[in-house]
Amino acid sequence: MNALESFSAIEPLKPSAENLTAILTCLGAKTSAADRDYILARQNPFRQKRGMGLGAYAVVQLPGGGRRPRSGGGSNFSNINIYTTQAQTSPLTLRITEPESGTFALVDAEGTPFTQGTVLPVPAWGRQQLSTGKPAITVLQQHGPANLVGVLGAPSCELFENGNACRFCMLNGGATNDDRSVEEIIEAFGLARQDRKAYNLTLTTGLQISLRDVAKTVEAIAKVKRGLGGAALALEMAPFPEDGRTRMQELKDAGLDTLMMPLDCASEVAQQQYVPGKAALLQRSYWENVTDGVKIFGQGNLTSNILVGLEPLEETLRAMDRMLELGVIPEPLPVRWDDSKLLNGEPLPLTDPRFLIKARTFIADYIQKNGLRETIQRTRAGCAACGGCGGIVVNNLPSLNPITSRVPS
Repeated sequence: MNALESFSAIEPLKPSAENLTAILTCLGAKTSAADRDYILARQNPFRQKRGMGLGAYAVVQLPGGGRRPRSGGGSNFSNINIYTTQAQTSPLTLRITEPESGTFALVDAEGTPFTQGTVLPVPAWGRQQLSTGKPAITVLQQHGPANLVGVLGAPSCELFENGNACRFCMLNGGATNDDRSVEEIIEAFGLARQDRKAYNLTLTTGLQISLRDVAKTVEAIAKVKRGLGGAALALEMAPFPEDGRTRMQELKDAGLDTLMMPLDCASEVAQQQYVPGKAALLQRSYWENVTDGVKIFGQGNLTSNILVGLEPLEETLRAMDRMLELGVIPEPLPVRWDDSKLLNGEPLPLTDPRFLIKARTFIADYIQKNGLRETIQRTRAGCAACGGCGGIVVNNLPSLNPITSRVPS
């Protein structure tokens, strides 16, 4: 039995305003091959694996009317899983209705139109060529309404070289990616900001950066920050095996605004199974690093992603509770498996949308009660890799009642 067969036994969530984001990010929407090709050409003409290549980036209208998402109406930005067989488990189907504008309809299981949205096009700046000849979109990709993302340092993670890569990673080591120089990143960002001043930048790294290339990273961060024209700069990187407090202070002094330090999964059993190359590092250094990181960057300015569904939900909630107590903002994400992994006969866990809703409501309840609401909006770092992006800032769930207990008994 493969993952899809075991997942089909779960009763599907009924589409509604509060469930919509969870369905679209966890499962996605059934989409025809022709519509998938159209969206890929509209959003990712150079076939980048990272960023827009992993989902349909769209503004989706929330049912119910009204202007603000929290009132049950308005619209949300969403990354809709359409490129993997996992999307076949969704109760929704995406159909392009107006190709010129990118408008689509979301149709429910009975064939009734449920809501609509617009697939975002590749921005105009993305097609411009850099001085090196590369299209700008191959150096930086859109990853949210106001966030651009790029790779800092070697594009290939060394865990692939020793056969110890994170099992859910969809980037295949980045072996075919070109290096992006600091100069190219700055130039691409400058082109983007000519179109939209509000952009900020998130840089991601491979594991080796935190292990031995920190001095080069600090130097690069300082150079990038000087070239951003006052825009916010975020960095995603693995925990430091030693001298974490010193290294993070160096990054802060170089101009870094926010930091993300992924946990991926909380229990040692799940870590050994799904992130074998990082398990020992996480168990030895993660909590010390994030504790020190909050002291340096401030509450709400250090984030940490955790994938929902790789372990019992109670383990995920306990880890998020501990993060929040420290002032770390958790970003619960759904897991998206590449078809080559999902359909090979091995049972792999998928994210139940109900569990993602519980995780995100858990966080919303905490920050409302404990004063993190003001600082969370400044947190811009994110992993930007698996396609289930959004965390809790852009993928808010509009009409859920806050839960009352933080850790289940």
